Amino acid sequence: MSAVRPAGGSADTERELGRRRAGLLAAVHLAQNSGLHVEAWRLCQGLWTFYLRTASHAEWIESHRVGLAGAQACGDRLATARMHYQLGFAYLDRWSVEEDDPRRAREQFDAALGLVGSGTPGRSEGERRTESSVLEGLGLLEQKLRRPRYALDRFQQAEAALDGVTHPRGLALLAYHRAPAYTALGRHDDAERTLREAREGFAALGQGKDIALNIGKSWMRYAQDRVACEQPGEAVLALESAISELAGADAAYVLATAHLSRGDVFRSLGDNGRAVADWERARALFTDVRSGRAEEARARLAASDEGGDLQ
Repeated sequence: MSAVRPAGGSADTERELGRRRAGLLAAVHLAQNSGLHVEAWRLCQGLWTFYLRTASHAEWIESHRVGLAGAQACGDRLATARMHYQLGFAYLDRWSVEEDDPRRAREQFDAALGLVGSGTPGRSEGERRTESSVLEGLGLLEQKLRRPRYALDRFQQAEAALDGVTHPRGLALLAYHRAPAYTALGRHDDAERTLREAREGFAALGQGKDIALNIGKSWMRYAQDRVACEQPGEAVLALESAISELAGADAAYVLATAHLSRGDVFRSLGDNGRAVADWERARALFTDVRSGRAEEARARLAASDEGGDLQ
């Protein structure tokens, strides 16, 4: 399961891969065109975390279409299912209605389930994990379609698919993903509980940047729930915990988002000074990672200077 944007690699490695992105895509095509089908899909398997981290949807989709063809040419059921899943996740992550991404994502997830679903005989543990990942993806799709009850059903199915499989990170991610559905349904106690389970599950995995990222994002999600149930003071505390975790996660974009959110909560509390400080920090971080969201922070700062309405 990889629905939380990972942060395990170093920034230097990511920048180097970014400089070589055209060559990496060409390598996938070359492997497939040379009949090296296993190498083609394995290259995609290795690249998808990079594509997810950097939101490189065009390369992600193009490469995984090739990787899917490679896996199918090999007759490898699990590899084919993984390529369907990862291609589906690219559409899910891009989420362009104009490009028909919601339908395309579901189509790829359904194809993966057809290969590794519960009715498939002789399934390996890897195939059961893949089934769970696909069901998780379908749950996230339902969340984006604003159908939280359907999302919860899918997440429950994803957890059931892991029965008897040791996968603590997958279970922690599923707890993390349930929370927005509970928030949307007004079940704030359930959101609080499931996010506590997620943080405890991530913390039990050890230490590292990816752990810090996931814990930090769990605190951010808790802050969103507290805002939704009109507890801004608790939201500020949650975002303080998030920022503390994310400071060691090598995830500037997510850290910027946390500062932007905390600034918004401070503004709602009438604390303009702290709001401005957070928005300025968010602007600097977004600028460092060349994110267009720097303009969001600038707009808030400008409105604050003018005494205007930030809504």
